[in-house]
Amino acid sequence: MVPTNTIRWTPGLVTATPSDLKVRSHCHSQPFRRLAIFIINMQTIKYIFQKDQRNIKSFRDGNISFEEFKKKAREISSEFFNLYKENGFPFKNRYSLEEYKNGIILTLHQPVDRMEEIYRDLKIKSPEQVEKKDLAYIEDKIRVNKKEKQLYGTQYKIKDGIIRFLPIENEREVDKKRASMGLESIAKYKRKIEGKS
Repeated sequence: MVPTNTIRWTPGLVTATPSDLKVRSHCHSQPFRRLAIFIINMQTIKYIFQKDQRNIKSFRDGNISFEEFKKKAREISSEFFNLYKENGFPFKNRYSLEEYKNGIILTLHQPVDRMEEIYRDLKIKSPEQVEKKDLAYIEDKIRVNKKEKQLYGTQYKIKDGIIRFLPIENEREVDKKRASMGLESIAKYKRKIEGKS
């Protein structure tokens, strides 16, 4: 029987338990160690993201209270942040697009101080590693959480079926700013939201 915190190897397949964040010391081969950490990271990101989405759905469906939702959200955000601190962000040039996008969403669900720390790391990376439009979403979310006006108009609320964008700095120039980050116009964005509402 293989211990639950041990990498299991089968020709053509490597698996690891989702909660694993470390590789046991007997894995001496550096290439194998790097591969094992990569696979553990990939599985763990997906696992945390699924927990995050289940928590949101449970709250929206009325299965848990707001306090229960917040408590679970704090636990999940800490889990992702600890993974980020230990093994770095799942940049799109190293991980699948799915893992990268999961990492972006989990970043957006962080408390503002942690979100800022991750953002400082992401904004100095190349376009091959991080999409500019994702930086726009994170920057706007940080600004909104700090009671500041957003730059790119990515953050909004829906009340009584009506979409209301949160205050935007220099709103007349928002489409230029959005275009510089690879985003569609604010009008197209609103129509896209309406299509999902």
